[in-house]
Amino acid sequence: MSNSFGKGAIESKYDIRDYWYTPADRGAFDWGEGYDVEKDLNIKLQVKNQGNSSSCGGQAWAYYGEVLEKVATKNYEPRSARWIYSHTRVPAGGSSGRNNCAHVIKKGWANESDVTSYENGKPPSEKLFIGIPTLTQEAKENIEVSKALSYLGVTANIEVVAQAIAENYGCVLVVNGADNGTWRSIYPKPPKVKEWGHFVFATGVVIRNGKKYIKIINSWGDKVGEDGYQYLGEDYFKSGHVREGWTLQWDYKPAQYKVLLKKTIKALQQLLVLLKVK
Repeated sequence: MSNSFGKGAIESKYDIRDYWYTPADRGAFDWGEGYDVEKDLNIKLQVKNQGNSSSCGGQAWAYYGEVLEKVATKNYEPRSARWIYSHTRVPAGGSSGRNNCAHVIKKGWANESDVTSYENGKPPSEKLFIGIPTLTQEAKENIEVSKALSYLGVTANIEVVAQAIAENYGCVLVVNGADNGTWRSIYPKPPKVKEWGHFVFATGVVIRNGKKYIKIINSWGDKVGEDGYQYLGEDYFKSGHVREGWTLQWDYKPAQYKVLLKKTIKALQQLLVLLKVK
């Protein structure tokens, strides 16, 4: 891991126009029951690897797009970190949560197969993300059915984050990190002094050894933590080094209708071809 590995999350400045997540169930989260979005949706996310780039924002929101795609269409399709980060990247590298949210609301998610986030199959450099990718017409059509409805800020409190994950199929977190010897472990420890900010996608809520943890999938390949997954404990939240959270509320019924319409049109086109042949 290079010294730049982990950098990329720029904290969003307070904006009075932001809406904030409020748990639908005002009671305490049921930690005994827990929650895991992959078990809930019967999927297995493919662990991403951002290499030496600062594209963690694109990676985290790409994970979220994959989850919401599964909710809408029952299919799992890897989503492109490059499509997001190339639009939201600041000149010096890195991106902010609000801008990443705004991007997926306005421009949706591209499939990884349409806009690859890797260089010759290897983890990317920062250079890959400079410039907006060109899309085919089919890729543009795919994006049209994958736009989020709205985003909400999430208070960096482990109880609130837990409910946001369970109610909205996940949550993106900004965490401060430092090369303190635990950064790549299963249970990272909060830094004494922030060295960088990093985006991670939170997928679950669990109790391990009697302690509360938020389960995250990182974007550093499957050799980090537990096959790419790590667990942020109460100590991380209490330290103040979980800085902010973002969750998406997606009206996926229109997306379902668009997918159904697209399939219907394609079936009719195939039928017309068959009739012409006859």
